[in-house]
Amino acid sequence: SDEEIVAEVKAVRAERRAAKDKTSDLDRSEAVLDTNVVVSALIWGGTPYRLVQAATDGEIDLCTSPALLAELHDVLGRSHIALRLVQQRS
Repeated sequence: SDEEIVAEVKAVRAERRAAKDKTSDLDRSEAVLDTNVVVSALIWGGTPYRLVQAATDGEIDLCTSPALLAELHDVLGRSHIALRLVQQRS
């Protein structure tokens, strides 16, 4: 649900803030992940997943834009993608 997603995003942000406090800004990189990379991370894992995990762990900062977030929202709402995500959680 949207509420669960919002709660998870808030939790990740809190973890990132805590990790950021531990890591010097000079030690961190920034990245912009294309929608295809994010979807690949969620469905198949591999290198795309490791990039998302690095951001979750506070090793890199992810940057985005309203356009990328809108595209991600659209793609994740597609029935075939949503079905794959549900299958991944099972």
